[in-house]
Amino acid sequence: MPYSIIQSELLKRIRDFQRHDDGSYSAAITFDPAFTGFDGHFPGNPVVPAVCQLSAVEVLAHLALGREELKLATISLMKFRAPLVPNDTATFTFTLTQLENDIIVKADVSTLKQNNTSKFKLLFNPT
Repeated sequence: MPYSIIQSELLKRIRDFQRHDDGSYSAAITFDPAFTGFDGHFPGNPVVPAVCQLSAVEVLAHLALGREELKLATISLMKFRAPLVPNDTATFTFTLTQLENDIIVKADVSTLKQNNTSKFKLLFNPT
């Protein structure tokens, strides 16, 4: 899958990608001020847009599965409790559940300052 500009920038910022003994995964992403996602969102008070966090979960699922082709089918849950701002390092902790034809990804995002900044439950179809 050709990655979008945002996804390519996210890939460059992923650190400490790990698969844990319980089958879960984690990775850290630092949203430095040069991150393209901040452009226009919001001038003078930048925050990481929801679509960028969603894209980060998708990119991490690609890495965990070793597949490039996934299609987002359903967003069951997308909740935001605190903003991610420039220089925040967000830890994405997630699980993958393989169904017969689909993959469910549940992800929690936290920073050092705030646990549970956002939460996702996504359904992907392999393509």
